Amino acid sequence: MARRILSATVAAVLAATVLTGATPASAFSIAVLRPVSWAYTDLHHPLQSFLGQDASAPVGARFGDDGYHSSRSYFRFDISQLRGKQILNADFHVHERSLCDNVSPVQLWLTDDVTATTSWLHPPRQRELLAQVEVGCGRDVQLAWDIDDRITQWLDAGRDHVTLSMRVSGWQEFDSRYGRAFGDNFLSVLTNLPPSGVHGVSPCGADSQNMPYLNGDLLLRGTYSDSDMLPENGSQYEDVTFAIWPVNNPAQRREFFRASYQDGVAELDWRDFDLAEGVYAWVFKVSDRSSESAWSSECFFGVDRTRPDVPTVASADYPDDGQRHGGTGIPGTFTFTPASPDTARFGWSLGGDVMRYVDAELGQPLTLQIAPTAAPPMRNVLRVHAIDRAGNFSAEARYEFLANDTSPELSFVVGGVSLPSTMTMSTQLPGAAEFRYTIDGGPQSRVPVGPQGSTTVGVVFEQTQAVVAVEVWSATTLLGVTRQQFIVDSLPDISVAHQPGSSEATVTVLPRRAGIVSYLYQLDYAGDYFPVTANADGSAVFTVTGLLNGYHTIEVISYTAAGYAAQASKMFEIVNTLRQGPYVSSPDYHPSPEPLGGVGIAGRFDLDGNFDADHYVVSYQGGPEFVVSCQWDCFSASFTLAPQHSGVNTLTAWAVYPDGSRSLPSIYTFEVA
Repeated sequence: MARRILSATVAAVLAATVLTGATPASAFSIAVLRPVSWAYTDLHHPLQSFLGQDASAPVGARFGDDGYHSSRSYFRFDISQLRGKQILNADFHVHERSLCDNVSPVQLWLTDDVTATTSWLHPPRQRELLAQVEVGCGRDVQLAWDIDDRITQWLDAGRDHVTLSMRVSGWQEFDSRYGRAFGDNFLSVLTNLPPSGVHGVSPCGADSQNMPYLNGDLLLRGTYSDSDMLPENGSQYEDVTFAIWPVNNPAQRREFFRASYQDGVAELDWRDFDLAEGVYAWVFKVSDRSSESAWSSECFFGVDRTRPDVPTVASADYPDDGQRHGGTGIPGTFTFTPASPDTARFGWSLGGDVMRYVDAELGQPLTLQIAPTAAPPMRNVLRVHAIDRAGNFSAEARYEFLANDTSPELSFVVGGVSLPSTMTMSTQLPGAAEFRYTIDGGPQSRVPVGPQGSTTVGVVFEQTQAVVAVEVWSATTLLGVTRQQFIVDSLPDISVAHQPGSSEATVTVLPRRAGIVSYLYQLDYAGDYFPVTANADGSAVFTVTGLLNGYHTIEVISYTAAGYAAQASKMFEIVNTLRQGPYVSSPDYHPSPEPLGGVGIAGRFDLDGNFDADHYVVSYQGGPEFVVSCQWDCFSASFTLAPQHSGVNTLTAWAVYPDGSRSLPSIYTFEVA
């Protein structure tokens, strides 16, 4: 067999395997077998054994400090782990460790095992020359010899271990010019096991009498295993063959080929094909491109696209006769009778509610309890569909009936989550003796009906959504039922008190959840949030100041000790004498990075925004006030002023109203050169 140097690709794969233990993402595994033991013999010590030395493996002649040597090296491998696997490729690898001048004919032999007495004069028996190659020179070159067929033969012969020997051929074995030293010896074996565990999953009946039915859309799905697929590989491609045929005509068998993109899962989407009604069988097998599995066991399914006939609906408790019967919330017996023998379940809805599905014995009537929900003059409308084994729906059966209005009335005063609330239950039904109620599916409580047919009880709602169910009973009979679902308000309750003419407001916050310890509030969605500590009962009272005329919004967030937060807001109006001051601007002395104008240089200043004012007054640098008159209305007014100081100058302006009241002051600063 020819000597060969590993290709870059194979070398990279082997390097990754040796260094990390990873397996490449394809349908094979790589086994790297290192010698379980090794030895060499030496002509210089013809009766001595050299077992498991920590040195390179010597092959051929060499000169040492103690004289002349000639050696052969032996490597024992355990190949038992390869039994039962397909051998795709097997190589014996070595790394050359010597420097040399000549090409050396190196032989690879199968020999008997090395023993404790193995020596130059008592070597293992040579059984078969596996290869002879001309080994060139070059340190750390990796060399490989093909032994694919031999590995398979040894395993077939029942061998668990083999010993391989390296020697130099013929007379060159005794010529030091041809001596070599090798290291890092190992077998690399690419193996494969065919996919196994091929098993149909869906649709998969055991036979044509016990199988699922479909109405057209079909996804064949099976599972399998492949020992060559390891989690490190990620997804790999497997070739999957599906076969499907009508049970009554196997000659119409068709096969379809797909690639499995998911480890261990094979699928065939049948929505692209048109299957006639009937009974079908299907199987599949998997190929990893080196070998293939056996066919899976047969799976059976039926195709049925025919809708079942409309069922009939009847009830002795609530007949469809135009008369009132029973009462709202009081269950009655209803019977759905199929008109088709393959009916397997029913779907029904009452009053536009969601469709509910109930399995039935094949082709047999179904009896169940249904409670009416609509009170006169509304009719209860029951819609029923028969559904066959394939999932085909019949047309709708519509059944209408009337029920007496017997539901008790409910009203609530809700305190909040985990806070005391009250519930009032009322009924005018003759003979009503007791209310029975549950909250959120909890234990049922019973209280007598009050003298006027009304009873109020204290309740506590622990969640922000509550479901209350109430029954009213006579001494022995259920008379009526009601059920309500509602939101329990957990947001803080905010009220604001304000005296006209004041710029302050008093805010009172009441908790809508137990355990409130603090609040944060913000005014008009701007600025900082301010903290407020709650009172022992969870309430808080605080004052906000400096409020201008107009509408304001206060936002309040409540907190429990555990950090639960709830947020609410409240809009309120302030009516007082404090109005916003005028807007001051100047085209000549406007805000600027550099000083403008100069001392004694006049500039124009504008006042805007207070359209209902009578006039404006202005103070320069905190000095005497002067009047700025309005030309038509006071939406805008102007005046001229010559600054008297360099640097920062200040104007203060007010709007003055017909009643003599003033707005808040507006302060305008500018810098003069």
